[in-house]
Amino acid sequence: MDCRWSERDGQPFVEFTWDGSDEGDQISGSGWAGLAEDGTLTGRLFIHMGDESGFTATPSTKSEKRNGV
Repeated sequence: MDCRWSERDGQPFVEFTWDGSDEGDQISGSGWAGLAEDGTLTGRLFIHMGDESGFTATPSTKSEKRNGV
């Protein structure tokens, strides 16, 4: 991963490129993610010459932990 950190609307923001493998095939892409004031992380992942997908991550709370982890 190669990351570039910055801010958007006063909140942390990162843009990145990545490379890896999928079932033995080399793949690469880019993406971005931003942290909102409520602690959620929203972003988008792009696969070079392929799909793209959005995501939202929320912080876990103590009551959401399973199996003592």
